[in-house]
Amino acid sequence: MAKSGRQSYFSATLARSPSLQIAASLMLGAAIGRFLTLRALSTHSQAGPNMMEARTQCNCPPNNTCIKVSSDSPITLSLHPEPSNIKKAQPPHSSDSDSAEAVYYKMVFVVRKDLGMGPGKVIAQCCHAAIDLHSLAIATHPDAVTQWLNRGATKVVLRVGSEEELMSLYEKVERLGITSTVIEDAGHTQVHCGSKTVLGLGPDY
Repeated sequence: MAKSGRQSYFSATLARSPSLQIAASLMLGAAIGRFLTLRALSTHSQAGPNMMEARTQCNCPPNNTCIKVSSDSPITLSLHPEPSNIKKAQPPHSSDSDSAEAVYYKMVFVVRKDLGMGPGKVIAQCCHAAIDLHSLAIATHPDAVTQWLNRGATKVVLRVGSEEELMSLYEKVERLGITSTVIEDAGHTQVHCGSKTVLGLGPDY
């Protein structure tokens, strides 16, 4: 009975605090990343430095690009060729009862594939971007953060093939006034110090 009470208190606390919800999600993502990294070691030792792709089918709408993780394969990252995907993508769990005029907010993480980062490293870099974006958006666009959390805190992961592509996209979203951040790694593992690993965008629609 005491255990049930503690669980109820924890659940109620999370429900009242969006910041705690985000922190808990990021901590869970980091833990999953540690597990995936261990499972991917043997695969990377045979496949070389480039990240392997394992494309899987999902139920997301055609314009959505999502991240898939399975027990037998590394992370799948795919990029829709049209930049407008960032503005038009719909959340995977939208229903027919939703208004046609409803606005869906999302965070978008654009990962550099050419760095050959492992699954755990990718997750960690996206977590860094999510924390930065939340800190920026809560101060400048609090309504967008509220809408994003109320709609399930949708997150989309895309890829680019070089730093030039990453920074070109960053310049475009800056001109559009979209909340954004570029993560530069400290260089402790896998990549060189100062490597630009992830571009984070949003929450926006």
